[in-house]
Amino acid sequence: RAFKDKGNKLFTNAFIVSGYSFIEGKDKIEKTCAILAEVRGHVKTIAADILKHKESEYTFKTIKSLRGIGDFLAYQIAVDIGYWNKEVFDEDKFVIAGPGCKAGINRLFSDKGNKSYENCIQHLCSIQNEGFKGINIDMNKLFSDRKEKRLNLMAMENCLCEISKYLKALNNEGRPRNKYHKV
Repeated sequence: RAFKDKGNKLFTNAFIVSGYSFIEGKDKIEKTCAILAEVRGHVKTIAADILKHKESEYTFKTIKSLRGIGDFLAYQIAVDIGYWNKEVFDEDKFVIAGPGCKAGINRLFSDKGNKSYENCIQHLCSIQNEGFKGINIDMNKLFSDRKEKRLNLMAMENCLCEISKYLKALNNEGRPRNKYHKV
């Protein structure tokens, strides 16, 4: 509270929508602290469990089983855990489309058929070589800092989210949460 009272921003745009209705408390700070306290009580058990299973989807589902943690937040936490241990979560083996990504996919696919949003992300990853070639981009040069010269599932999910924001701003749709300036 002291940090916020000094005029600092406590939550970013990524935290605008959260499932706090089941938590007692007067505001977002109090409710967030209550969720964190509850989650902290499960950390040792969950850590042991996901280390035993070492499977990305299992890690995601285990985190999602915690009260107050929805699909996208569970996915983001799993991705962060994967930075520590790729055996527990690999961002190129499992993906969850967040709200911004879904909006980006809806803009890119006039008809996604029976594909889930996650299938669309996988499809875009599988055809990215042709896409980059089609606009004369050398993937080896673009991804020179990476072992694998391509976007993985998580990076594609992030790109689709950004695309939806940029197109929304470009087309003057709604109220962008951030201001973008033409260069």
